[in-house]
Amino acid sequence: MKVLDPRESTEMEVIWSEINRALALGETEVRKAIEECSSLTEEAQAAVRILVLGDSFEDFVSEDEKITISHSRTASNAQSRLKKHRFEACVFDVVQTGRHELFELARQARLPVEGTVPLALVKPDDEAHLLSHSDELFIGASVSLPFTEARENFAGLLTHLLQLRQAQKTRIMVVDDDPVLLHFVDTVLTAHGYNVRTLNNPLNTSAVLDLFKPDLLILDAMMPGLTGYEVCRMVREDPHWTKLPILFLTGKTSPESRAAAFQAGGDDFLAKPVLVDELLTRVGGQIAKSGGGRSADFDAGSGLLKEDSFVRLAAKVIDENSAEGGLFSIALLACDDVEGIRLVHGIEPLRRALIDFGQEVRLRFKAEDLRGKIGYDAVALLVSGEERATVAGAIALLQEEFVSRTFKGDRGNFGMTFSAGVADSAEGLKGLKPLLKKAYERMLTARQTGVGSINCGEMLKDGAIS
Repeated sequence: MKVLDPRESTEMEVIWSEINRALALGETEVRKAIEECSSLTEEAQAAVRILVLGDSFEDFVSEDEKITISHSRTASNAQSRLKKHRFEACVFDVVQTGRHELFELARQARLPVEGTVPLALVKPDDEAHLLSHSDELFIGASVSLPFTEARENFAGLLTHLLQLRQAQKTRIMVVDDDPVLLHFVDTVLTAHGYNVRTLNNPLNTSAVLDLFKPDLLILDAMMPGLTGYEVCRMVREDPHWTKLPILFLTGKTSPESRAAAFQAGGDDFLAKPVLVDELLTRVGGQIAKSGGGRSADFDAGSGLLKEDSFVRLAAKVIDENSAEGGLFSIALLACDDVEGIRLVHGIEPLRRALIDFGQEVRLRFKAEDLRGKIGYDAVALLVSGEERATVAGAIALLQEEFVSRTFKGDRGNFGMTFSAGVADSAEGLKGLKPLLKKAYERMLTARQTGVGSINCGEMLKDGAIS
């Protein structure tokens, strides 16, 4: 058997590669041993958790080892689970849960999570339930299915919900020929909220890159077929990816190796063996530095899209789906008497109340609906597949919930209301600008009628058409 000479750079790379593989394999074996000893640890370490409320699906177990399904028979048990864990998606059986319990469960599921957790409702086959379409929209149900249909395609339902959730996350593509290290990096990044796509054959990088459209690319330096340096140069030659952050992982730590990574077009360099904290710090740093990732589009306080991001994304959604005759509703919600609140209670209490308002909007409506912060005191909604009366009904429920809140000001406590206008594409309004203009006009009319009113072509006051 050949004895490797550590003084040779190529053979040193082989030595480090085997060391790194052993370290990663060792951690995998430790995790496996722990999980075999404790079912609680398995759930706690799951990268993806799904909450299912209802005893009709207790026999369903995911075939994906990264997914843990938590079954709850009662709303109180589901609430306890939501307090302990963060879930990537939830399925609620409406037969076993009251209307207001569903309102609270949906809100609680989304509170601790960045982005918006997708939700699904399972209804009786005979449609005998107490939820209106506005109720379902307020809850945030991306899918609402009769029991038999949900039962027959439960795996497909969960896949759809997870796809909606993954679309909200920053995307990271990892190319490494070592399956052990690939699994290690995938597990770490997925557990910390990233949407990860792994690839063990560097020859397929271009095809997967165009399909996945990552916000960050991680490359192993030494791979068969194509080295990471060659892959990096190939990526940089494509005008679509000139600004894509590229992070190198390599066992070579010499100045020459670092120089080669940067000369190829890399943005950062991380030596193997990979430490979890350093990996997360470097990944987060590169995404923040590039201004990329999904988080760059969002307001840090409220969790809503920034105004320019909302306008860009909403226009894109409408343009892409208008040809197919898709139905869209636009709503504009503007807080009432903000200047009076500022003068009486101070700008900082007002700022906190407006952030709270934005957060409440984030917690409601469907995961795929767009929510944007407009100006200082308003929020815009783009809701797909719902007519304006349904959207107005859901907004009325939001109003009912929000007006019960009190905020601490400089001169005592205060409350807040908002007025809203809603328009939809069924009115012959084509494109984002006409929809927004009509929603704005109706919001002004609603405010003139009385604070806390909603105008969708008909006036709503206290949740009822007047």
